[in-house]
Amino acid sequence: MTDEWLEPARDLQEEQREALEGLLSLTKSAQAGGDWSTERVVSAVQAAHSAGLSPDHIAVEARMSINEVRSFLNLPLGRRGPDDWRICLSDQPEAPAAGSPDGK
Repeated sequence: MTDEWLEPARDLQEEQREALEGLLSLTKSAQAGGDWSTERVVSAVQAAHSAGLSPDHIAVEARMSINEVRSFLNLPLGRRGPDDWRICLSDQPEAPAAGSPDGK
């Protein structure tokens, strides 16, 4: 395994880069069997979000699932309809996604 994915994207502001580097350092340590805790991961994800990174950006950079990131941020989780490849927000269970068999 190479470490190249552990370097954050180059177009970030300093605060965003520092927060993301902290999260990446923590996930690298966890993968290597090092010291980590759920509380530290949640705190690092929240710091990255507070620095202005979107949940999607955090998930991609840290190689985490979007629902994992959203749960750490106390945001609604996504769900998929049986015939729909798009994710709908779970706080709108009755609303079909655009382009789905029931949507327009």
